[in-house]
Amino acid sequence: MKTQKESRNIKIKYLKLLKVLRKEKQTINDKLDEVIEDTNTLLTQVDKPSELVLDAKVSYESTSQANSIFQKNCLEDRMTTEKFVNLYGSKEMKEYVNFVYNKFLGVTFAEKINLFPDEKIKHSRTQTQIKKSQKFEPKSPKKLTEAVDDENQLNLVKRIKKIVKQHEKIDYFTLVLDPKSFSRTIENLFYLSFAIKMQQVYLKMIDNNLFVTIENESEEENLNHLIVSIEYNEFKKLIKKYQLKEPMIKN
Repeated sequence: MKTQKESRNIKIKYLKLLKVLRKEKQTINDKLDEVIEDTNTLLTQVDKPSELVLDAKVSYESTSQANSIFQKNCLEDRMTTEKFVNLYGSKEMKEYVNFVYNKFLGVTFAEKINLFPDEKIKHSRTQTQIKKSQKFEPKSPKKLTEAVDDENQLNLVKRIKKIVKQHEKIDYFTLVLDPKSFSRTIENLFYLSFAIKMQQVYLKMIDNNLFVTIENESEEENLNHLIVSIEYNEFKKLIKKYQLKEPMIKN
């Protein structure tokens, strides 16, 4: 069990990585591999939800920037073999490619997993859509280093496990979606990710659909660090698709 000082040092290191990613975007290409390696090292020391939040933020930021660099280079007039190998050699990019290949759900090799494989993703969004998405985005805490109520978060993980245990299996989005609250849906995505990380629940593919189960039936290596990004317009489409009236994970 880490001391309070050790836990604080981990958070400070994550915050420094976020600062590098966000303030040096123009020159981050040379430092991205180093940041990803530091993140992977820190992840082995994570044992609290508050630390996992920071890991998720750094992983999302670094993956987004790696994808941006990859797309930018692909659009250049000349894409050399050396340039492609260097991009593919990045650990985060390699994991992303392997995940898409092995867990194919109808995705595009772009910014994020495509939640609607039958629809064409618009790469340019209007200002109205951006404002609407920002309006419903849950506000981040002013200080990431402030104390987090770990007990309440762990209780929610236990609640997720109990819900899954009552069913043979639950569709991933049926479990996390809250038709009454976009912000609660975002929180549910995080807590389910944490439950998977703790191996309290597991993921299982059935007929190209993703389910959450209470038992691990596969001897293969498990996906234990899942980050799903969802925007407000996608949230509304999923609610309509699944015809949800009440959330499974209630307050």
